Amino acid sequence: MGVCISHGTAAAYWCHASRVEADAKAAERLQRAELAEQGVWGEEPAPLPLAAACEALRGPRVKRCMSLQPSVKAADLRALAEAHELPLPLHIIVSDQGLRQKQDVVACHALRDSASFGPFYTMREGGNVVSPEVALVQLGRELDVVGWLLLAYEFCGTYTLDPSVPRGFKEREPLTSAAQVAEAAERLDGMKGIKTVRGGLRYLRDGSASPMETAIALMLSLPRRLGGAGIGGFEMNGSVVLGDAARKLYPRETCRCDLRFPAKQLALEYDSDAEHSTDAQKDSDALRRAALALEGIEVVSVRWEQVRTREGMAATLAQVAQKLRTAAPNVDGELFANLHARVTAKHSHPWD
Repeated sequence: MGVCISHGTAAAYWCHASRVEADAKAAERLQRAELAEQGVWGEEPAPLPLAAACEALRGPRVKRCMSLQPSVKAADLRALAEAHELPLPLHIIVSDQGLRQKQDVVACHALRDSASFGPFYTMREGGNVVSPEVALVQLGRELDVVGWLLLAYEFCGTYTLDPSVPRGFKEREPLTSAAQVAEAAERLDGMKGIKTVRGGLRYLRDGSASPMETAIALMLSLPRRLGGAGIGGFEMNGSVVLGDAARKLYPRETCRCDLRFPAKQLALEYDSDAEHSTDAQKDSDALRRAALALEGIEVVSVRWEQVRTREGMAATLAQVAQKLRTAAPNVDGELFANLHARVTAKHSHPWD
C-alpha cells in the first residue's frame, strides 16, 4: 500500500491500533492467568497479533518513503479503510502539489517541509503513517481548543475510547506525550491551526487514565474565558512513595493519585461506580486514603453524582479552591455550562 496517511486519518489509525493492542494485551493477561491456574510455569502465552505493529523508518526519511509519491487504486484505499476502521476520504500526504490525486476516496495534502513530518511509521500493509503527535498538530486546523484537548489528553493518557465496552474505554500505554506534541508543534510552526495547538498545550497534561479524569482536569485547569476554573499546579496519576507507617496500613510501595497538587499536598480521586462500588473496593480505598494521610496528603473524593450536574461540579471546584486557599472560581455562567456539558457528555472522536 503506497500511501502515507495523515491528519484525522492518522489519528483514527492510531486509535484503532490502540484498541487492537489493548485487546491483545488483555488476551495475554488472561492466558497467563489460565496457565497459572493450571499450574503451568515457564510457558509463554501466544505472541501478540501484528495488526497494531508499527516501526519507525530508518535513515533519510523522505527519500526512502516512496509513499510520498503514491500511485494507488481506489479499491486498495477502501480495503485499507475497512481494515483499520478509517473514515473516508483517507487523508494522505504527498511530496508536492503535482502528485495530488483526484479520487473521491482520498484527500491529498502537499508537504510544506518534508523533514518536519518525520519520523514516519510503517503499517502492516506496507504504507506509512505520521506519528501521533504530528497527527494532533495537523488536527489543530479542524478542532477548537476544547475538542483538541479531549483528543490530546487521550493520546497522552493511558486509555483509548471504545464504545463497544460498557465503560466506553480500554487501557493502553500512552501514544505520545505533551513534550513530544510540543516538539512537533515547534517543527511545524506556521501550519494552519497551530494557534489552537499552542493554546491547548498550555493545559495539556500526561497520564490521564479515563475520560472522566480528563473532564475533571479540563474543568479545573482551563481559563475562565473557556469556562474553566483556572486552577493549575496539578499532575495526573503521579506516584507517591509510601513510608514504613503508610505501608503497614496499605501494603504497597507507591500510590497513584488521579490528580494531585504536589505543592499543596492535596489530591482528587474520581470514584466511579464501576471501579469503587464493592465493599472490598471501598475498604481498599479507605486504607489507601489513610496511608496517603500519613504522608500528609489530603484526598478529596469526587463521584459521578457530583460531576454530572453543573451545581455539583461547581461546588467541587469551590471546595478545591478553598483547600488550595485560592480565589473561589466563577463558574456559574454560560461558559462553564457549555464546557461542563461538553466534557461530561459521552466522549467520541471527531471523525465518528
